[in-house]
Amino acid sequence: MEVERLGRLIARRREQKGISQRALAEGICSVTILHRLERGERIPDFFVLERMLERLGISTNKLEFLHDERAHNIYYLRERVEAFLSQKDYGEAANALHYYEELLSGKDALHWQYICKMRSVIAGEAKGDWKKALQLLREALEQTVPGFSVDRIDRYLLGESELVLFLMGLQAKAEAGENIEGIDGARISGYIGKICADGEMYANVFAKAAWVLGNLALKKQDRQEALSYTMQGETVLAKTDGCFTCRSFWNGSSA
Repeated sequence: MEVERLGRLIARRREQKGISQRALAEGICSVTILHRLERGERIPDFFVLERMLERLGISTNKLEFLHDERAHNIYYLRERVEAFLSQKDYGEAANALHYYEELLSGKDALHWQYICKMRSVIAGEAKGDWKKALQLLREALEQTVPGFSVDRIDRYLLGESELVLFLMGLQAKAEAGENIEGIDGARISGYIGKICADGEMYANVFAKAAWVLGNLALKKQDRQEALSYTMQGETVLAKTDGCFTCRSFWNGSSA
């Protein structure tokens, strides 16, 4: 996709959704970078572009052809991290994340967010330290959504990756024994429906949300609500021929 066409797509979708340039760029890049993209002057770093599209509710699965060599190498490294976690080889996953960190020049927000996310998986799954996992997930979300509060979720523009971090944080909060009584599942579900314009993205995120919210309902001894979320998740996946497991949620894959 040429720069001009991509820029027009982003500008049109942003305007259709009533999103300002400042809101779309917040936490991931300067408004100047977004302005130049929309004018068709320059494509930003791949990971910045990916997050912009996520925030606009557009699936990023078809962006692989835009990878440059650096982005390709980082994606390969991420795949290795996620494969190690899937195999419960937490030591190798930690080593790969250490190598990833060494590749960075400073704490680049999007990459540091990913590293914190994956380290939270190791803290929770391998060590059973859910308080540390929760701390890492909060640090991860803070990279691009500073000051985030679930009580004000409607005020934020979250992309798919940020939504997944938020959902992982809810689950870690429950596992850490923190209070989950005030979590409004209906409000969260409604927000996901509003923000995810792309059907594939909606199915992927909502399946994760249904799993998390169902688990929270069980912890509150509300079996009827848990069953309701389970059935909603299965319905969404059935419509899209999707597949989801709790393992794919925690190792960071998109399946």
